[in-house]
Amino acid sequence: MIRKIVIFGFLCGFLILLLGGSALAQSETPQVPSDEQETASGQVYFYLNGELTGVSRDVAGGGQMSEFAMIELTKGPTEEEKAAGYVTFIPEGVSLQYSTVKTDRSEYSVCLSDELLALNGDSETAAKALAQIEKTLQEVTGVDNIGITVAGKELGSTPQDAYEALGVAHKASSQTASDSSGGSGWLIAVIIILGVLMAGLLIFLFLFLPKRRKAEAAPASPSKASKAKK
Repeated sequence: MIRKIVIFGFLCGFLILLLGGSALAQSETPQVPSDEQETASGQVYFYLNGELTGVSRDVAGGGQMSEFAMIELTKGPTEEEKAAGYVTFIPEGVSLQYSTVKTDRSEYSVCLSDELLALNGDSETAAKALAQIEKTLQEVTGVDNIGITVAGKELGSTPQDAYEALGVAHKASSQTASDSSGGSGWLIAVIIILGVLMAGLLIFLFLFLPKRRKAEAAPASPSKASKAKK
């Protein structure tokens, strides 16, 4: 009976590890938009009750999916969404100038119009606005490393790094986005740890408990028995 319980426990532990590993692999696999898709449903991120929250938008598929998502993001919430409590911290009038992506898809960057500089002097609001942009682009591109620049006012001028221009640490903006996106990574880690602990406990029971039972059930040796009689 004990052996059956141990085997069943092993199977449960293995299943937990398998599910945790599968979820981790899915969370780390970039979702590359398909060029064959004409339309797709994506998410853009606004704030609801102080938390980044995704709302669905129909955007063009293929290579321009991220550009269309940015257009939808800069439009802001719909009237119905505003009534429900959704807000945006991206200033009105901000528009996408152009976007670039590295050939190995290690970084995706966008250049926005200088209306974004209206947030200069309010680093808290600026961090929230940049977090909206980061999270939206991470969602539609599958790329974690997002760069944001602001076009110069003069023609031909070099774009400014949005984080430096607005006095926002890149880590602060990324932390805002990750804190609001949920604890799926922590959940996966907990599942894996529980699986490992369960497997270790079952190994201990499987190896040592039967030996202990055999030792307790073994009859006393003749020499010990004779000594006991004397």
